[in-house]
Amino acid sequence: MPYVGEVMGAGLPPNTSPNWTVASLDITGDAATVKVEDEFGTTRFTDYLSLLKIAGEWKIVSKLYHLHH
Repeated sequence: MPYVGEVMGAGLPPNTSPNWTVASLDITGDAATVKVEDEFGTTRFTDYLSLLKIAGEWKIVSKLYHLHH
């Protein structure tokens, strides 16, 4: 998964703290969706995450996002 490696290695710009809020969470059995609003410096995203509980642990299985301009 080359993309994951790039994201994990990118880090944040110096003197920047991420600011994020869980806007919504919906859980049904072993499936869940989460809407997260993120800000990194002047960049703002809305993330939509799909999760599954596998062997007792929640795992992100997909992510959609919108970059606000």
